[in-house]
Amino acid sequence: MELDLRKIGRLSVKHAQEITRLEPLVRNEYNDFIGELIRLNTIKELVWLTRVTCRNTYISMIHDRMCRLALLESLLQSETSLKCIIVDDHAIGEAVSQMLVRYGSDARVDVHCISRAHRFQLLLNLIKSLYFSLNLWFWPKVLSGRPNPKEPIIYLDNFLLVDNFDATGRLKDRYYPGLIENLPSEDQKKAWYVPTLHGFRYPKELIRMFRQVANSETPILLKEDYLYAFDYLQAILLSVILPGKISQIPRWRSINISAIVKDEINLDRGSFALVSAILGFLSFKRFRQKGLNILKVVDWFENQIVDRALNLGVKKYYPDVPTKGCLGFVVSGYYAGLSPTQFELEGGSLPNAIDVIGGDMYIQERRKFCPELPFSAAPAFRFQETMKFKQNPDAEKNIVLLALPILIDESREILQLALDTKAEEGTRWVIKHHPAYKRDQFISLLPESKNKIFELSDKPLADLFQNTRLLVTTASSTCLEAVVSGIPVSILGSRSGPTLNPLEGIVDEKYWSVCYTCEHLQEALAHKPPNQPLNVSDYLMDVTPKTVHQFMEFNQ
Repeated sequence: MELDLRKIGRLSVKHAQEITRLEPLVRNEYNDFIGELIRLNTIKELVWLTRVTCRNTYISMIHDRMCRLALLESLLQSETSLKCIIVDDHAIGEAVSQMLVRYGSDARVDVHCISRAHRFQLLLNLIKSLYFSLNLWFWPKVLSGRPNPKEPIIYLDNFLLVDNFDATGRLKDRYYPGLIENLPSEDQKKAWYVPTLHGFRYPKELIRMFRQVANSETPILLKEDYLYAFDYLQAILLSVILPGKISQIPRWRSINISAIVKDEINLDRGSFALVSAILGFLSFKRFRQKGLNILKVVDWFENQIVDRALNLGVKKYYPDVPTKGCLGFVVSGYYAGLSPTQFELEGGSLPNAIDVIGGDMYIQERRKFCPELPFSAAPAFRFQETMKFKQNPDAEKNIVLLALPILIDESREILQLALDTKAEEGTRWVIKHHPAYKRDQFISLLPESKNKIFELSDKPLADLFQNTRLLVTTASSTCLEAVVSGIPVSILGSRSGPTLNPLEGIVDEKYWSVCYTCEHLQEALAHKPPNQPLNVSDYLMDVTPKTVHQFMEFNQ
């Protein structure tokens, strides 16, 4: 039997279900592995910003590789006859060979690609970092006129995307809608958004954004207005040096996986992701030097390196300022970093407390590795339309809504599944693409979306839900929005790795299914939804002056 362990490979449904079963067990091992790596290398200060330590399993491939190796070991232990193992780089190929020797297997290892880290990776990373750094330093100096705070501020961390302003120039707040409006009037004037810029690739996009910020009525503080040319040069230099601080690599299941970890290190060297995180840390130094008075910091918490930079920066330059993380979305447990650990708390990379939407069931999942960190329930800022949603019993349920994730490969799988599925006449296949992409950009990345059976929609989810009979998506907060609105959910079952299911263990299985094939999707279409709707308040906290006040009352 041939086993394809590539990221772009295709597993049998049986093996896909097995790797999904193994993933939570491997995740615990992965957390222990990263903790040991941190201990061995005495990780401190800015080395916390490297992708190897971050546990962002959408970026770092270490956990993914462990899951694939665990599947192989499970099959070898069950004495499955394996003739060939296909892998997509030499790093995992080395680990596979060790495991085959351990179990006395004569299966062949077939490497279809080269290492993920290109031989000129550092040079490529530095070119990108220099390009973006030059633009981010130059244009704020040329396009001045943005207001900066003179009084003490409440720091609201968020992201600023290319399309974050509407046609009237108003900021579209995708992170804390309703927060500022529900603050006491004296605090409303103190609240400033301090964004991380994301997705700006061309000077014209940056120029437009800087002008929009200058003309916006919403208080927006740009870190780029405070940073010096020296900061950019320092960040680039450190981005080359810091990954090299990790040299001691522990074994996993007695297997030497140092080649996998070194690939991550090489991909990180000089990368703009690391440069940007370092600049985020240095921005607090400049804030302090220029007399910016910060009262408290709300971190849009995803436990990415930009979050670590924020928390490390506050603790170093504003040690008396309290921080709170807002985990304001729902995601599968596969995203290991969203369950903080004790070693991260001790390393100073976490906020002082974290608020989680979704109530106790989500809090228990997120605090299990770090019980000392205070957790509370947060207002569901991004889900207010969902909380207001009321089903119209007379509405025609003829839409299969394809809510696509940010990952293009997963989006392509969902579209292909829809194309292969036979639905009854009159079914409308409506695509709602991820907001990180503009429509034209999305179509260029996924030309399959132009198929005549698909409709692309910019309507709010609440409007589409009135006519939706089934939502098809992956590990997205949209899953929860749909089920609490009375709409069944079918989650894409991955055929190349673990399935990411944000509803498992949280919502009863009668409200959702996992589909690996078009036959599974057809079964989901034929399945009648439960008569008893879910209680929205069990899963989402309303945004009111009282809940916002509770959210914003935090101290060191």
